[in-house]
Amino acid sequence: MRDGDLGVVLLAAGRGVRMGADTPKAYLPLGGRPILRHSLETFDASSWVGEIVLVIHPTDRPLVDDVLEGWEPKAQLKVIYGDEHRQDSTQAGVRAVRTPWVAVHDAARPFASEALLVRVVEAAETYRAALPALPIAETVKSVDDDAFALGDVERDALQLTQTPQCFEQLLLDRSLDDAEREGRYFTDEAGVVLATSGIKSRVVPGELTNLKITTPQDLALAEAILDAGLVA
Repeated sequence: MRDGDLGVVLLAAGRGVRMGADTPKAYLPLGGRPILRHSLETFDASSWVGEIVLVIHPTDRPLVDDVLEGWEPKAQLKVIYGDEHRQDSTQAGVRAVRTPWVAVHDAARPFASEALLVRVVEAAETYRAALPALPIAETVKSVDDDAFALGDVERDALQLTQTPQCFEQLLLDRSLDDAEREGRYFTDEAGVVLATSGIKSRVVPGELTNLKITTPQDLALAEAILDAGLVA
C-alpha cells in the first residue's frame, strides 16, 4: 500500500448509554485527553492514512471542536454527521472516503497499535477484507431464558472480533448500499460484506489492549493499561 492510500472511518456517533455519563463516552477523559483524541492520533501517526473521516452525532459538534482545538493532523480530516445506528454511520463515512482502501474503527477503542493496523491492512491487500480477532479462553455455555446454563459451546471456531476492519473501499461501499437496499442491518462491516458479496474477511491476531470502552469498568481498565505503560 502506498502512503496516503488508506482512509479511516472513525465512528463516534453513538450515545454510549451503558457508560451512564452525561457526556458521550468518546469525549470522556482518558489519561488527561479525550478518548476520541487518542483514537485520532493513533491513525494520524500512520503514513498510510491519507484521510480520516470522523463520524459524529449532530449534537456533539461543540465537543468535537474542543477535542480538535490546537491539533493539526497530517491526514486530511473530515467531520460528518452520522446516526446512532452503526451501519448508517459507517455508510455515511465510507461514502465520504476518496482513498482506494478504507478501515473502519470504533472511536471508543483508543489503543489500536500500529502493528495491529499493519496486520489488518496487509491481509486486506491480499484478501480484499480483513479484521482482527481474539480467541476465546473461557468455557462458553449456552444459557436459557431463565438464566440456567445448558451445554458447552465448541469455542475453537469462535473468536471475538475487533476493529479496525479494513476493506477495498469500493467493495465496502457497494456492500453497504446493497444492505441498505435490502433493509438488512449487521453488527459489523465484515458481516455486511459477507452477506452481500460472499467475500469472507481474513482474520488476523487482535490485541487484548485494544479494548472497547463501553462501561465505567472498561474506562478504569483503560486507565490502568495506560498507567502500566502497556500502550504508547
